[in-house]
Amino acid sequence: AKCEIEFAGASRLLKWFYETPSTTATLETTKAFHWGGFGKAYVCLVTLEKFASFITDEGAIRSYMFEANVRDYQGDVTVNKQIAETLLSPSGTEEFWWLNNGVTVLASEVRLDGDNMSITNPLIVNGLQTSHTIFNHGQLVGFKNDNRTLLVRVIETSNPTSIDHVIKATNSQTTIPRIWLHATEEIHRKIESVLRAADLYYDRRKNYHRNQGVSSSKIITIPYLSQALAAIVLQKPDDARARPTTVADRHYKKLFSDDYPMELYSKCALILRRTEGFLDAQNLDRGEKLNLMFYLAMFATCS
Repeated sequence: AKCEIEFAGASRLLKWFYETPSTTATLETTKAFHWGGFGKAYVCLVTLEKFASFITDEGAIRSYMFEANVRDYQGDVTVNKQIAETLLSPSGTEEFWWLNNGVTVLASEVRLDGDNMSITNPLIVNGLQTSHTIFNHGQLVGFKNDNRTLLVRVIETSNPTSIDHVIKATNSQTTIPRIWLHATEEIHRKIESVLRAADLYYDRRKNYHRNQGVSSSKIITIPYLSQALAAIVLQKPDDARARPTTVADRHYKKLFSDDYPMELYSKCALILRRTEGFLDAQNLDRGEKLNLMFYLAMFATCS
């Protein structure tokens, strides 16, 4: 056997840890239009049944396909109820893709052979709600005699800047605080690991851990951590309380920086959680608690 030895430090080990193994999935289309004006891309129509097959493996959703999303499945929110109602309507009335914005898939390589599209490292960066609702519909009702189709855009690119632009652009069309659009950046993956070591779950993908049944007391959202950092690290408790969105946008690079030791993020989250617990025991109303929380977290840290 031929052996190779490579020495690696912590940063290299982390890089390997975050790498997703290369995967290839087949998407069977009914119609695919190729566009090569700005690289390699396809606009496709895919039956609901074939799309459900594309996003599942042995009856379970391929979660890695949705890793680049800034949200996880939002459950019975209005938009998902409307998609579900559309799916339940008689299949002979209106095409599904007339009523739905469709799905965007990024891939490192795409090959089209007849109607079959071979997609390497597929990432569904927009359309997670639609995808999960179609999957749920298939589990509950099935697709017998349903020939309706979904609009799917498949883009071949390995350019990190292009990937980031597509993710942010396609996820900015519905209301979501801008801080969530940073969720796919590497620093948030590192924070996710360091918080997990502190028995906390970083909700890098909105609602992901709640959908996994994790207790809300252990879930730290990106906005929550931003407020903790603004109060404790930047010493701006007034902004953390009254202007959390503004302070996160204005000071993002100061809040989330590789210049800090990674443990700082778990410490700030734990300090704010402990502050909440202390104030909960003081018989205060919610407004008083929120008004005091960020000042107390900063004061306790300074003290």
